[in-house]
Amino acid sequence: MKKTSVLMAALLFLAMELGFCAPVSKMLKKADERGTPENSVLVYGKISPVSLINFLQMDSHFSSDRQDVDFLSDSVFCLMPVAPGSLYMAGYAHANISKNSYMAGYYLLSGSMWDFRAPSEPGLYYYGSYDFVKSDKEGERIATGKDRKKEELKCLKILQKDLKKTSWNEAIQKRIDELKGE
Repeated sequence: MKKTSVLMAALLFLAMELGFCAPVSKMLKKADERGTPENSVLVYGKISPVSLINFLQMDSHFSSDRQDVDFLSDSVFCLMPVAPGSLYMAGYAHANISKNSYMAGYYLLSGSMWDFRAPSEPGLYYYGSYDFVKSDKEGERIATGKDRKKEELKCLKILQKDLKKTSWNEAIQKRIDELKGE
């Protein structure tokens, strides 16, 4: 098991060095280059204990795109801004379930619960909160109702720290205010 972890870490490091995935800070600084709240969708949420996941844009009406999930802290993630209405399917996911077990898989051709279509209107899109250790059903969202609002607020506060100096900051603050007012 230890050899597998070392190999995975080496492969991830190599991918980062070759430019297949960039560190979170570099990617988020470029968020405005990819889109703004007026012309694109910022996808965010929480997936625990997933440590690596990527999505591919699969709708032929949109440009091809690969998104490696940017995990911030506490399993909160953010994608680079995407085109409104575009369809993303999970290509690969890896999760550390416990000290002695993990899951990994390629999902693209079969479709999966990870897949999503971005809303047709620009702005923020809350993907949801998942926890595969706390849930007894694969893919079940752990947060519904009041818990959903609480989980989304946590995600937004973490996201706001990393996107403070971008055009997304105002949209994030507005959504935080909406959730607090509900």
